[in-house]
Amino acid sequence: MTWTHFAKTVSVQLIYCIVSTAAWFTGWYIYVSVCNLVVDDTFSQKFFYGSFSFVIPLILLNNMIFVLIHYVILFIEKNRLASEEILSHKLLLAEAELKALKNTIHPHFLFNSLSMLQSLVKTAPDTASEALASLSEFLLYSVQFSQKNEVSIADEIAHVKHYIAIELLRRGHSFTVRWNVDQSCNDCLVIPFILQPLVENAIKHGIETGENGEIDITLSTTADRIIFTVVNTVCAATSHYRTSGTGLVTLTKRISAAFGSAARLTTQQRDNKYSATITVPLKRSIADAN
Repeated sequence: MTWTHFAKTVSVQLIYCIVSTAAWFTGWYIYVSVCNLVVDDTFSQKFFYGSFSFVIPLILLNNMIFVLIHYVILFIEKNRLASEEILSHKLLLAEAELKALKNTIHPHFLFNSLSMLQSLVKTAPDTASEALASLSEFLLYSVQFSQKNEVSIADEIAHVKHYIAIELLRRGHSFTVRWNVDQSCNDCLVIPFILQPLVENAIKHGIETGENGEIDITLSTTADRIIFTVVNTVCAATSHYRTSGTGLVTLTKRISAAFGSAARLTTQQRDNKYSATITVPLKRSIADAN
C-alpha cells in the first residue's frame, strides 16, 4: 500500500466517523427535543450534555465495528480473487503444457523422421543408427518433461541438439547452426521445453523459405535474468510473409503462466534476419548455488 493510498483511506474513514457522529448527535438531539415538547423537562439540558461521556465512546465503538467488518469483507474478497487468479494460471499452464507436448511429438515430424530412417537404413546404416539414437532421445525427453516442473538448461540444450540433428538429416544439411552459450547457464533451471519451440519456429518459418539458411542460438545471463535468443535468416523474396508459428503462441502462454509479468517473449525482423528472444527470471540449482 502506497502512502497516497494510505492517506486516502484514513481520510475517508475520518470523514465517515465525523459524519456518522454528527448524525448520531443530531438524532439524539431531535429525540430529546421531541420528548421535551411532549412532556416538559423530561430531559434537561444538563442531562443531554452529560450523556456525551457514554454516547461518544458508544459511537466510536460502533464506527470501529463497522470499519472492521468492512475490511474483513474486503480481505475475504481479495483472497477469493487471488485464489481464482492462481487457479486460472494453473489451468492455463496445464493447457499450455498439454499443447506443448502435442507439438513436441507432432505426427508429421514423427512420420517424416521414420520415413527418413527407412531410407537411410538401406543407403547409410551408420547414419541411420545415429539418427535413430537422436530420435529416441528426443522422444524420451518429450514424454518425460511433462512430469517435471523444472529442468536444467544443459538438458534443454541436449534436447534441442537432438532435434536439430534430425532436421539437418531430413533437410539435407540445408542450414547451419551456431551456438553461443554462456557456460554459467548450464546449471540454471527453467520450465521444460522452453528453447526447442524457438528453434523449431526458426526452421519451419525461416529456413524453409530458402536454402543455406543460418541459425544463431545464444544463451546468456544477467544478474537476475536468463536470456534465450534465436536468430535465423529469412529468404528476402518471401520475408514479408514471415509469421510466427503456433509454437511461439503456446510458449508465450506457458512462460506467462509460469513467471507472470517477470518473463516475456519478443520477436523482431530486420531485412533478412528474424529474431525471437525469451527473458525469464534466473534460478540456479541448489547444488550450483552451494
